[in-house]
Amino acid sequence: MPPDNQPNQQYWDLFGVLIISAMSAFISVGRRLLRKTNPSIMWVLTEFCAAILAGYLASGAYPDLKDSLPKGVTLPVFVAVCAHFGGRFFQHAESLIEAKLQKPDPKDK
Repeated sequence: MPPDNQPNQQYWDLFGVLIISAMSAFISVGRRLLRKTNPSIMWVLTEFCAAILAGYLASGAYPDLKDSLPKGVTLPVFVAVCAHFGGRFFQHAESLIEAKLQKPDPKDK
């Protein structure tokens, strides 16, 4: 029986996506700890949620994109890359929005 026809395959795929996304979040948190900066609980939670969200969205998009991707890009590879870069994208977008919408400092007047 091919893997796609096995019962509950969707649940195993989702479980794999969550594991891969969580590993990406662990790497990000570990890198922050190695830089000796003090991460907050909120930062850790948002890092995990960003990686899981990006990984979940990538797993949903993969069936539509797999024909246009290179041959070696399987679902786990695609999810891992998207989870990693998705978290970085969220951080970059947050920095840009924060810089754009930041209140002016009253000392500057």
